[in-house]
Amino acid sequence: MDTISGPSGGFFMHLQRRTYSKSFKARVIQECSEPGASIANIALGHSLNANLIHKWIRLHTQKSTALQPAFIPLHTQMLPTGSPGQP
Repeated sequence: MDTISGPSGGFFMHLQRRTYSKSFKARVIQECSEPGASIANIALGHSLNANLIHKWIRLHTQKSTALQPAFIPLHTQMLPTGSPGQP
């Protein structure tokens, strides 16, 4: 981590956000979807915050839901028009 000296002589820590690959996120989400899995335990095992994993799961769910069509097309058959007594 970098330190930056402030005007009062104190030190401020400059923190950068950690970035995670899509494959790592997918692997963690997969672990969480296993039956009996505890998100808190998985987070501890990967040195992550459980809230971060919940966010990943929420975003993954939103993306997969967005890919599904909002409606199902219904194919209708046109009936011939005319009087019922005519062939």
